Amino acid sequence: MFNKKEKIKKVMARQILDSRGVPTLEVAVQTAFGAIGTASVPSGASTGTKEAVELRDNEKSYFGKGVSLACQNVNTEINTALNGVEVTDQKKIDEILIKLDGTENKARLGGNSLIGVSMACARAGAVMANLPLYEYLARLGGVKKYSMPRPMFNLINGGLHAFNGLAIQEYLFIPQVKNFSEAVRMGAETHHIIAELLKSRHMYSGVGDEGGEAPKLKSNTEPFVLIIEAAGKLGFKLGEDYGLGIDAAANSFVQNVNDNFNYKLELEGKTFSSLELIDLYEKWISDFKLVLIEDGLAETDLEGWKLMTKILSDKIHVVGQKLEIVGDDLFVTDARRLIDGVREKMANAVIIKPNQVGTVTETIATIKAAKAHNYACVASHRSGDTIDTFIADLAVGLNCEYIKAGAPARGERVAKYNRLMEISEQII
Repeated sequence: MFNKKEKIKKVMARQILDSRGVPTLEVAVQTAFGAIGTASVPSGASTGTKEAVELRDNEKSYFGKGVSLACQNVNTEINTALNGVEVTDQKKIDEILIKLDGTENKARLGGNSLIGVSMACARAGAVMANLPLYEYLARLGGVKKYSMPRPMFNLINGGLHAFNGLAIQEYLFIPQVKNFSEAVRMGAETHHIIAELLKSRHMYSGVGDEGGEAPKLKSNTEPFVLIIEAAGKLGFKLGEDYGLGIDAAANSFVQNVNDNFNYKLELEGKTFSSLELIDLYEKWISDFKLVLIEDGLAETDLEGWKLMTKILSDKIHVVGQKLEIVGDDLFVTDARRLIDGVREKMANAVIIKPNQVGTVTETIATIKAAKAHNYACVASHRSGDTIDTFIADLAVGLNCEYIKAGAPARGERVAKYNRLMEISEQII
């Protein structure tokens, strides 16, 4: 695939801090002739139970969240195992990592160790191949023509990403324009108007984990109204210029007793059955022109997922697209779990988070499986993130339909959007 052959000389990791002030890994891979690739690893607050395991120190330092053990694994076992391996042989690199760990969920060496090394190797391989990372990843995935994803901006944060009483974790503003830089402008301007509206009404708002506003509101629908008002002041029309979406992250507000799933929305003062929550989403689709619902039900509510997909998948919003019913915790970027979901007719789109599965090769396999079954792909950041922009290049190189990287604010978020604007100028 790649003509130039260069072998890995050294793999190194060190502990850094992510956007929440929590330790994570930064990995560097050096080849025999000096090519270097680096990567830093994100971390989620709202996580699926089947994700690759993050290895933490569980000691006094950093309240148990240090990653010195994970760094040690990289600097010793992994460094030795990859020494002399061709840096452009991504499949072999990832096979070695998976075999070396030897567990189903990457618990021994740590999924955070493995994905950091895997991404750093891909970057070093791109340097060696003299290709931008998105083109290198496209070649790894067998993609000959790539395109820009559509950004989704998390303008109002709730759930586990804020402490404001909102059950819904993310309220997404989704521009319907093709020009990526124009979409970023729309998102940024709307973000600023929301802040001005809150300030003018003397409504206290903190900042959520993903850079969006986190005001204390009276209902889980008030954020929709606020976003629509802000966008309207800019002349943006709902259903024409933009759509709305949510990441419900329903794992965080489900109550499951003997497979009897109930969902508690405290601001509404009510607990919903799976069907009642689906009916509520159907009302929101009608009232607020939702174009996307992510993790609308808990990952173990499989019968509910089948029902939600059956009821909602044919909903057509005014932009002219079918509703995207997105599985995140349901699939955890695992091709096998995705195929199970396809067979059982659950969801019609999938979140792509490389650290959920632990290697670049497995991430690409999940995207290819999604494409084969007409499931849309949403490349995604994590709530605890870094200035690493790997997912931006991944989204372009593997033709992901969407990307979400938080609000158009805070360095770890805008780094992704800035990288995508740069790429958009290169592939015109």
